[in-house]
Amino acid sequence: MHHGLPQILPGRHYLAWITGGFLAGIFYGIYASALTYVSLFGIFLYSIGFLVFALLLLTLFALPKQSAPFHRDFFLLWFLCLAFVLGVVRVYIFDCIQDYNLKATAGTTHTYTGVIADTPQKSNSGKSLGCTIRVTHAEAEGVTTKVSGKVLLYAPSDSFQDMKQGDTVVFPATLLYPSGSSYSGGFSLRHYLYRQGIRYSVYTEELTKAEVPVQPNSFIHPIELFAQRMRDSAFLAIDQSFGSRTEEAALLKGIMLGNRESFSTEQYYAFIQSGFIHITAVSGMHVMFLFGFVIFLLRKLRLSRFLARLFCVPVLFLFGAIAAFTPSVNRAILMTLMTLLAAGLQREPDSLTSLSFAALLLTGLNPYMVTDYSFLLSFGATLGIIVFSAPLCQFLFPHPKGTTKTPKPLRWILGEITSSTALSLSGNLGLGFLVARFFNRFSWGAIFGNILMTPLTSLSFICGFALWGIFALSQPLASFLAQKFLWIPLW
Repeated sequence: MHHGLPQILPGRHYLAWITGGFLAGIFYGIYASALTYVSLFGIFLYSIGFLVFALLLLTLFALPKQSAPFHRDFFLLWFLCLAFVLGVVRVYIFDCIQDYNLKATAGTTHTYTGVIADTPQKSNSGKSLGCTIRVTHAEAEGVTTKVSGKVLLYAPSDSFQDMKQGDTVVFPATLLYPSGSSYSGGFSLRHYLYRQGIRYSVYTEELTKAEVPVQPNSFIHPIELFAQRMRDSAFLAIDQSFGSRTEEAALLKGIMLGNRESFSTEQYYAFIQSGFIHITAVSGMHVMFLFGFVIFLLRKLRLSRFLARLFCVPVLFLFGAIAAFTPSVNRAILMTLMTLLAAGLQREPDSLTSLSFAALLLTGLNPYMVTDYSFLLSFGATLGIIVFSAPLCQFLFPHPKGTTKTPKPLRWILGEITSSTALSLSGNLGLGFLVARFFNRFSWGAIFGNILMTPLTSLSFICGFALWGIFALSQPLASFLAQKFLWIPLW
């Protein structure tokens, strides 16, 4: 007789349970013992995590003996405990060790040298501009020290004249430890900075361009520069092709690369109220559009299935770089790569395993990713589709083959409507609570509106990239196609 823990998921889904334990440890490490520097109080709080591990381990040994001493239920519980502890420890390491040489300069005024890592943007007040700086050197009292890390820098708008991404700048500042949840709605500046890999946010009145440029010690920086040039090229092609059709151009920028800066206030709030703002947040849906189109195109060109999948790998990475590697894009790319790997190894791909792997990798690199709305919404929607999509399809369309009297075109139409409805419903089941929790709203119309919106979005997305390529060859042709045809699905 079996006396172990109940079987909840089959063995191939152990990674999902381990991921759950790891994420639970990260949540505990961030919210139950928010800590940046080593202290006795912090050690006491983190010891609670190890106490939980010890109690679960005692529970493991207290289970009745059975004929199979190494039953997988024992390993499941043990790995859950271990994953929880690793999650707590990862937060502790991230808080206390990363960018330690930059932390050593905090608290006193230094003159910092660094490279602008992104395009300067207006602050919420509109009185200053802000950008991310990759700091390379810090000088105080005539002593220059090499440092590494990122800071969020704000300065008067006039200070950024003739400055762009990749320029080297010099500024005096005093780095201060970021505050916690001190804003309305529980917004935490520290969480906001940490999930972007940024340690400090500073304001300076003296921002100057360095006479001698420097190169940050980061292999990511050249990729960021290349991606920004690609984004600027795409936006230029859209703006010049659509001309006076500014709303259509703004929407296409959002659909292709998640850029909403060109939205008018009315346009932005119209999408918010309708519940369709998600189509302008680059996510797994957009990655699937691109992946499916590239595979379809290469197969039509008679390329083998293996070469077509292999070609998709650099295409996905390139798109991820242009889309700024947001959490939702990273999740979709990792899941797609896992699917390609499974196909290459002649294994059946498993969505839950791919999702778990993506979550483990992303939160392992940066545990504060779990505080990002984009991360939670993307993984919540995907998990909802994995769990609820198949049962909903079976419930809505229990007999997909129909009867012999049902015409084949009608069966196909019913199947497509059913699958689209099931995908929309299951995705909203996965993120409905999160949307209500974070944004205090829930749009029922968007659930069924997505059935029509998804094909229009995919058409606009693919046509937008095609327009970008055509613009590089012939600007008049791109303008003709944009103003005569492409504006229709965008409208």
